[in-house]
Amino acid sequence: KTAVEQSNVMPIIQVFDPRATSADGTVLVDVSRLFRSGLPEFPMAGSIGGSSFDSSRTFIDRVVAFPDNVNVEVTATASGGGAARNPFGGGVGGRPSNTGILHHSMVLLPEKPMQGRIKDSRVGYFSNGYVDFGAEQNSAKEFEFITRYRLEKKNPREALSEPVKPIIYYIAKEVPAKWHPYVKAGVEDWNVAFEAAGFKNAIRCEPAPNDPNWSAEDVRYSTIRWAPLKIANAMGPHVNDPRSGEILSAHVIMWHDVLQLAEEWYFAQASPNDPRAQKVPLPLDVIGPCLQFVVAHEVGHTLGLPHNGKSSAMVPTELLRNKEWTSTNGTAGSIMDYARFNYVAQPGDGANLIPIVGPYDKFSIKWGYMPIDARNSADEKPTLDALASQMVSNPLLRFYDNFNGTDPTAQSEALGDDAVIASTYGMMNLERIMGFIMPATVKLGEEYEDLNRMYGAVWDQYNLYIGHVLTMVGGVVQTNYLGGRGGNVYTPVPAGR
Repeated sequence: KTAVEQSNVMPIIQVFDPRATSADGTVLVDVSRLFRSGLPEFPMAGSIGGSSFDSSRTFIDRVVAFPDNVNVEVTATASGGGAARNPFGGGVGGRPSNTGILHHSMVLLPEKPMQGRIKDSRVGYFSNGYVDFGAEQNSAKEFEFITRYRLEKKNPREALSEPVKPIIYYIAKEVPAKWHPYVKAGVEDWNVAFEAAGFKNAIRCEPAPNDPNWSAEDVRYSTIRWAPLKIANAMGPHVNDPRSGEILSAHVIMWHDVLQLAEEWYFAQASPNDPRAQKVPLPLDVIGPCLQFVVAHEVGHTLGLPHNGKSSAMVPTELLRNKEWTSTNGTAGSIMDYARFNYVAQPGDGANLIPIVGPYDKFSIKWGYMPIDARNSADEKPTLDALASQMVSNPLLRFYDNFNGTDPTAQSEALGDDAVIASTYGMMNLERIMGFIMPATVKLGEEYEDLNRMYGAVWDQYNLYIGHVLTMVGGVVQTNYLGGRGGNVYTPVPAGR
């Protein structure tokens, strides 16, 4: 510790002149320059399309103080950013200025850091990196703490206990009322995973209080937000304590056209098995559960979980046609995989068509959140290693960080352990869709916009199926076995296969 302190100096980010000093020694400084000029440590000008702020055209609009954070809203003007393109040839100098509204939040960290949990590459979690110079080896030891909420049992003696402080997500006031039941269900779907970790009623979803003093900008509240923009996406970021990985606040952000994206996926993947989806726009009782799935996936990110590119390929393909299995497990081992709707199922199977919180999700939440009676993070490792090693004998518990262009078992948008069989079933469903795509999308006297959009979704699926099969040629399967915990990490796909 002494050597580390002697060898490092904290950087001076900016210097402020005191404006006044009180009798008790408190110093008043003007920090306006911090937000109006920008800093190399916080390169925010690039977020609005410039290289630097122009302080003469940048203004602090609002400062709001909450118990654990201070928010500053700035109307910022950025200039520069490289030469603009001249359509008539020749240069036109730098890019024009751009003005945008930036929100800064300074968060008070907990007085006592939570005990960190050391990351294991076999179980997926977002994490923060550190260097340990006191490790019992002849080099500095790099390690990571996973990001997770601080969850403690009310009654540690109970196998299943309510938490001291549950995880609560509030539905922000701008979320349309008709989506509230599906948003709530998507959040609370995760309770089954927390039960595996020893917690009941661990996560709740409630509408934002009808209180003028309540604000989604208050770091004490995690919220579900709705953005009225034509962006077909959603995201689930969180703020965590860099000392321990403790998640302090999270916000699921849904852009409006994520509904369009879900509609296209469901139509191109599941409509042969769901007559309700054989005409667009999809009705509420179809698109609502699709939104529930999107919310559950993004909430998984806010709980600390990244994408799992491996789980869908650990499911025997024929099980995806099984009503009982898919009702219990969904379409993949993890809702955090990019495995959307069940394109393997055939009409008459009665199989579940939508992903749900699956076996891997329950396993990973248990690994990350279960209480362990240990003096420090290092003492938790034997218990955590024994749990993680279950992936050797149970493929449904395997994890791969994102996706891999050479591993046929880590493909985006894929289902099942046999790409040839799964893609064949998928092609059969695409042929069925082409049989009803015209009446499903064309309306008397209207443009062919829906037909164009849904045919594009079908075409994208067709190309995905081909790509999943092609990856098998020269492919190499990677399984994250650790020392003494499994076999070979890399296994080429057999030439005959």
